[in-house]
Amino acid sequence: MKTSRKDWLKWVAAGFALVATASAEYEIARAIGMNEWIAIAVPGALDAYVVRALRAHREVLTAVLAMVAVNAASHLLAAGLLTVEWWTVTAVSAIAPLVLYRVHALSTPGEARRRTLWGVPGNAVLGLGG
Repeated sequence: MKTSRKDWLKWVAAGFALVATASAEYEIARAIGMNEWIAIAVPGALDAYVVRALRAHREVLTAVLAMVAVNAASHLLAAGLLTVEWWTVTAVSAIAPLVLYRVHALSTPGEARRRTLWGVPGNAVLGLGG
């Protein structure tokens, strides 16, 4: 099967998945005490991560699993099977900063990633000079 950059079915599926999961992502943010305007950032951040991963053809599974985890937690809270505790607040509060980091990392071209380790040039890490 031939794939191309214009794989519209992939983007249709992504669009519907992002819409279908946004409500639960928003509700979990509200459940931990975020106001209604700030809570919108949670699905927005997760959606940005998924789109960046799809465009980069990297970390797609990680991005989707993040959406699954947030949605599962939201539905468990709504069903009364999970309660808001310190770790729930911490996990949901960490979504936006972690997404910021991953979206930034995914924007780095592959060759540049291979030349560095934790932001340090590969030659310096190996002791080979500049």
